[in-house]
Amino acid sequence: MDATGLESEREFSPGPVELYVPATGANAVIARIVAATLAAHLDFGLDRIDDLRVIADEFFSLVIDLVEPGNPVQLHLAITGGGSSPSIHLHSHGTTSQTRPPEPGDLRWTLVTALANDVVLQMQDRTFVLDVEVAAHPRIPRPDN
Repeated sequence: MDATGLESEREFSPGPVELYVPATGANAVIARIVAATLAAHLDFGLDRIDDLRVIADEFFSLVIDLVEPGNPVQLHLAITGGGSSPSIHLHSHGTTSQTRPPEPGDLRWTLVTALANDVVLQMQDRTFVLDVEVAAHPRIPRPDN
């Protein structure tokens, strides 16, 4: 802590952040602000913070469609990795009335899978789990051989 009693930027190491908010599009801003704030404290570059804002918005929108109507969105954000390669992990799970994952051409799905380092969606027995990892550095696409 510094003289003001606040943590300095170098001491920033929060635990996981849990959000429980109503499943409405207006609440996507909460996920976006929390994710971007964590990224800024972890020294993500400005372009990567902008990527993360888009990812958080689209992630939240996907979850709204997946979550059972009337249930809140549960969003878990955690910092993984460390040193020169930190990542922010977004996770949500819950019951769903959907029987299929988003269509491959769904713009939200396309943006999340293009910008994130890793995306996993599991759907089984009326439940879903969506995990997205966003590293400080974007993955480098491999050229096709």
